[in-house]
Amino acid sequence: MIFSKKRFCFLLAVIFLASALFAQTAAAEEKILWRTASLAPKDMGYAVYVRDILFPALTNACDGNLVWKAYWGGVMGNDTQAIQNIRIGRLHASGLSGEGTFLVAPEATVLGLPFLLNDYDETDYLKEKMIDSFDAVVAPRGFKILAWLDQGFDETYSVHRPLKTLADFQGVRFATWFGPLEGKLLQRLGASPTPLQALEIPPSLRSGVVEAVIAPSIWVVGTQLYTRLRYMNNLKMRYSPGFWLLSLDAFKSIPEQYQKNIDGVRLQMAQEFNNLARLDLVSFQDAMIQYGLAKVESSPADIREIRRRATPIWYELAGELFPSTLLDEVLGHLADYRSSQMVATAPTPEPAASPVRPQAVETARIEEAVAQPVAPAAPAPAAEAADTDQEFEAILYDDTPADDKTAQGLSWTDDARTIGRVQLMLQALNFYKMVVDGIMGPVTYQGVQRFRSEFGLGQGIVDEALIRTLENTIKASQQRLAALGFYKLAVDGVPGPATYRAVTEFQQQNNLPASGRLDRITLEALGVL
Repeated sequence: MIFSKKRFCFLLAVIFLASALFAQTAAAEEKILWRTASLAPKDMGYAVYVRDILFPALTNACDGNLVWKAYWGGVMGNDTQAIQNIRIGRLHASGLSGEGTFLVAPEATVLGLPFLLNDYDETDYLKEKMIDSFDAVVAPRGFKILAWLDQGFDETYSVHRPLKTLADFQGVRFATWFGPLEGKLLQRLGASPTPLQALEIPPSLRSGVVEAVIAPSIWVVGTQLYTRLRYMNNLKMRYSPGFWLLSLDAFKSIPEQYQKNIDGVRLQMAQEFNNLARLDLVSFQDAMIQYGLAKVESSPADIREIRRRATPIWYELAGELFPSTLLDEVLGHLADYRSSQMVATAPTPEPAASPVRPQAVETARIEEAVAQPVAPAAPAPAAEAADTDQEFEAILYDDTPADDKTAQGLSWTDDARTIGRVQLMLQALNFYKMVVDGIMGPVTYQGVQRFRSEFGLGQGIVDEALIRTLENTIKASQQRLAALGFYKLAVDGVPGPATYRAVTEFQQQNNLPASGRLDRITLEALGVL
């Protein structure tokens, strides 16, 4: 009887363990169904790449237990309706256009700021650094980013005339469909924006209600608007992301290991997708050009003029369309990337010499500069400007009074001359190492923030306190250099070649790194700090 009890207990234990193992196996093999939708037609590149790249990568991340049901060609409605369908449970995911991405996450409009990004290398760098930040943006709305895809750098299309220069934009009737950011940009460029829904744009262009639009080539081809439009300018004025979003509830319902696996593969699979999709965008452009669409190219000088007009809205819209902290993060990463590219490409560590003021402004400085050799300028990398903007020097050293910004409701960042002078002073103080171009780009912004922090100016961008502190610091340095016999020109707070040489000589005689820049160790040695 005792033997029978032991045997019985042993059999119960075996049955229990077998049941537990079976339950675990069954759970692991239970298929997960996710329904997704997109506006893309089933047989176009986007849909093909989703099926060939994204679906397999995510299914593998879930050990083969993920099954997809896809609805293509907008059968589940536009982006707004797809988002609503996710919220009510009819869909689990949707691949959104740039418009839909900005709709569900207005903070993401920071990525669409005009001329923020120069190329896809920068967008890929931002993705690596900030996908978690944008996860945090969409999570409170009930979403998870499955993939950060590209709509791409949208082109500017027009009917009646090519849009090359800032003057060409004046009065042009633009269809706007990307929300308030696009409207504000076009207003700054002097155009006349007309807000429309995406489906309203084709008939409005054909009927003449509007005459221009900023859009991706895939959309222009899909709507066959290339038969109406005549000109295309690939200014890279705007980058548009296209988030592929999943319901956060659906994401949290799968095993934790699957969640980790998805987070681990999403950047790589999106990169593979985007590499192919970017080639498609170029092929669409080429096809339209072959059809007869004229490709318009703006000169570097015209691009800089348009950039100077457009860039200030970055800072005007901070706190309105997106948090200032998010803009800070974006600009910080871009500044780091561009600075790293500068270091990687510069053949010598020598800093660029400050531009020389025109003779009509300061003859003595020019004569003194001619008498002594000026340190060679290092080649400027393609970062804040494509090359040294020699035309800008006339603006930089124009001594006529600046426009009354307060009366115009503008900020200091609207004045290219002021920004250029700030760049020049930051350069002399070792806070800025790029081209002086009068554009408040990421590297300039980072330099301003570092200077403000180190000199106790608090938060802000360009204001009177910043300019006064910059000028006073340089004046104090010139005074000390003059007292020590290194500097013999007027103490004016303008860092020219004579200041550069005086600093270099002082550094050499005091066993300091001879950079020619008024860095902190040099300012301390001079007794300025």
